[in-house]
Amino acid sequence: MKCLLYFVAGCCFTFSLSAQSSGEIDTTFNLGNDIYCGYSIYALPNGNFLVAGSYIPDEGLKKRGIVRINNEGGLDNSFNTEGMGTFSPHYHEGVFDILVQTDKKILIVGYFDFYNGVPRSKIARLNTNGSLDNTFNGPNFEHWGFHTAALQDDGKILINRQRLNTDGSVDNTFNVLGVSGRVDALQVQPDNKILAGGILAVENGSKNIVRLHPDGSIDSSFQTGIGFNDWVFSMALQDDGKVLIGGSFSQYNGLSHNSIIRLNANGSVDSTFESGIGFEKAFIYKIALQDDGKIVIGGYFTTYNNYPHNNIIRLNQDGTIDSTFQTGSGFNQDVNVIAIQSNGKILVGGNFSQYNGQSVPSLVRLHGDGSLDVDSIERSNIKLFPNPSIDQVIIENIPDYSRVTIYDGLGNLVYSQLSNGLMKVDTNGFSEGIYLVRIVSGKKEEVIKLVVSR
Repeated sequence: MKCLLYFVAGCCFTFSLSAQSSGEIDTTFNLGNDIYCGYSIYALPNGNFLVAGSYIPDEGLKKRGIVRINNEGGLDNSFNTEGMGTFSPHYHEGVFDILVQTDKKILIVGYFDFYNGVPRSKIARLNTNGSLDNTFNGPNFEHWGFHTAALQDDGKILINRQRLNTDGSVDNTFNVLGVSGRVDALQVQPDNKILAGGILAVENGSKNIVRLHPDGSIDSSFQTGIGFNDWVFSMALQDDGKVLIGGSFSQYNGLSHNSIIRLNANGSVDSTFESGIGFEKAFIYKIALQDDGKIVIGGYFTTYNNYPHNNIIRLNQDGTIDSTFQTGSGFNQDVNVIAIQSNGKILVGGNFSQYNGQSVPSLVRLHGDGSLDVDSIERSNIKLFPNPSIDQVIIENIPDYSRVTIYDGLGNLVYSQLSNGLMKVDTNGFSEGIYLVRIVSGKKEEVIKLVVSR
């Protein structure tokens, strides 16, 4: 299931920047350990990316919720220099969805009550540099948080069962009657009709799926019968009007369909999508469509149609497994987000720490066939001891001209020094607790957990 993942430093690894052939994990995308539990990725036209997650430390200042990274995975420190990002005093905060308007301003949605210290309830709009756009102020939502939102062509914003005007005020011309519950998946069709999924009850007897007219009324031409028997998490709208739907359900309109289905434009089952027994006891969090029509799916699962596939898979247009997408043992935990780049590379984020048995950060980029080059990950020779430390820590085998920095548990910089080979750090002035030792040499980086005790 989805979770809010916080930093846990353990094994150390560095990605080399040697050339890769098609299909290997893309080691030119060197994010290191800076992004955790990614929930949404937005590809910007200049090749950079906006990444949303639950907790993002950055250079001694904990950036919460959203960062901007370049095409090689480096953090853009010019994004949001005015504060720490999202925060909530009531629960673990996080940003779950990113929308970019035509004027390039950025909408974020999730679990938060503040942005850079300014009250903002579950939705905020940012300027292109990451600062808060004070001209947008949404309602004070009492709900604990939202997973998704959608933009209409006119700039209005759909969130849960409401629509907001471009300034964040509630659009009172949009009235959703006869539908209750929580919306976790939204798609706006070219005709401006709205597909909504989640945990929903509809007055026509359908559950967890509904299509609305542009004014919010129920579209009765979308015939779903009794709908889904469990949660709908994700949707992907095809150009032909058919819609792929993923979730934790095992039935649609009383018939067996495990966690994945494709519906025709009228709500009937598309029988040309042959998923067999599908994903059993699974949670499908993301469905991404490639330009060639192939379907990349991420979530929490171990099999598809009785074949082993761990948390990521690519299907052909007809629902059969794409055998050219070789993921080995896959990811060891949930995949929450997938983004397809125009060059065919695939960004994947989630709660995982391994891909095909190898240690990876929780945001990686794959080449087109999904296989991993095990030679592209260099194991570290750096040694740090004693750990726990009482009064001194020794670091051996540091690469030449490396910057060694140490941060306390609050993200404050407590030590910084250029070094090579061997370093001895006096920890007498450190309080007891957990520290992060960051060693940067060129484009390579390692982060090691240090415990100081007395």
